[in-house]
Amino acid sequence: MKKIIIIPLLALGLIACQANTAEIPVKKETNETNENQEVNESNSPNNEFEKVDVALYDKVIDNYATFTEMSLEEAENASLEGVKSGAYDYLYTGNIFEGISVTYYDLNDDGVEELLIALRTDSGGYALIDLFTIVDGEVISLFTDEMSASAMYKRSGFSLSENGNLIYTTASGKGERYGVIYELKEEEMEYVETYEVSLTEGDFEIIEKELENTLDIKTLDWNAIEKEKERTVYDDFMDGDFSAIEGIWKNGYDNEGSLVRIEGNEFSYKDGSRLIIDFTKEDSDEESSIFNLMEEDGIGGARLFFYPENSEIEFGDEFIPSDAKKNRFFITQTDAPEEKAIYYKVSELKD
Repeated sequence: MKKIIIIPLLALGLIACQANTAEIPVKKETNETNENQEVNESNSPNNEFEKVDVALYDKVIDNYATFTEMSLEEAENASLEGVKSGAYDYLYTGNIFEGISVTYYDLNDDGVEELLIALRTDSGGYALIDLFTIVDGEVISLFTDEMSASAMYKRSGFSLSENGNLIYTTASGKGERYGVIYELKEEEMEYVETYEVSLTEGDFEIIEKELENTLDIKTLDWNAIEKEKERTVYDDFMDGDFSAIEGIWKNGYDNEGSLVRIEGNEFSYKDGSRLIIDFTKEDSDEESSIFNLMEEDGIGGARLFFYPENSEIEFGDEFIPSDAKKNRFFITQTDAPEEKAIYYKVSELKD
């Protein structure tokens, strides 16, 4: 089973995963700069600017919504304009982020509401991965792909200052803290890195001072954009429902170990010997779920690898032929199994 490991780094120079929205310096559209929207402030209630139509963001939102319906393989081979690398954390760590949400917020009080895009946790947290504005009637991203990708690291993320600046913070496993301040240049409407704290230079107290005036983005009016996913066996396992693996299973060999019974947390062979089965959340994902097999005293070493229907078995670098239309599992300590070693359910448990 393939695993993706992302190590927190301060350097943001990551390979772009998808086509990026153009990021050339442009002048932002406001009532003061666009003759087509020029309004006499004395005739405008409370001297406010006219609002720009946020429907211009709809294509961006549709692309992100389409992304949420894809599998990881489909997303890696797709080309969705404007979808940044940070969105991939939704697919990489489905046990952390439950969806993608959007909201609107005027960063600099000029009447143009920006589009904020964030990954959403089930606890109501939001990780900012993209930010768009409207310039001369065109939608422009204020995030580079590298900035978005950096939000994927553990203990990392962007905070939005009340003055529109961005503060990126991250920490290593040893507790060292790093940070970057991105100042919003309103003339060009782009973010420019103005301060950086690295392992060798910089003062993190400056970052902390900037963080004192940040906006609590959880209070904004967020809207989920993903379609509700069909519930999977993996979702049931994560919730403690293991009924999908209960039953009588058989592999392709003709021996005492070819027929097994799983009920609750008990794994029994035909000869009556019994093991305890224990789900490992940290090692499981949508592609395969892993269970430890142990003696009653906790001694063991073998693992059961469960593959749901409509998935292929890939163990290490080896592809194992199997009937992908069915749920399957195999047991091993280290080596990839033979095709005959794969178990299929032959009957449910009798009441």
